[in-house]
Amino acid sequence: MPAYLVARAHLTDMAEFKNYADNVPAVMKKYGGKPIARDPERIVLEGDDLPGLAAVFEFPDRDAIVSFYNDPVYQELKESRKNAGSLHLIAVNGI
Repeated sequence: MPAYLVARAHLTDMAEFKNYADNVPAVMKKYGGKPIARDPERIVLEGDDLPGLAAVFEFPDRDAIVSFYNDPVYQELKESRKNAGSLHLIAVNGI
């Protein structure tokens, strides 16, 4: 069953974020991940939200998302991204 990684990013430094954004897709691909939605101008219909980017990525299953997240290369990229702003990641199973 496919699973989805939902990302919300509040970015304060796009130059710092560029290295992360340029290199994450190759790591994600190792685990079967691919982007399916990305929108810097999303519409918040309900609740509080910070301005920024929203994205959704599809993976073969939730275990693949966890493996991607724990990949040593991703962990290095994650550390470099911390100066670019805040990021919230949520893994959910498809239905």
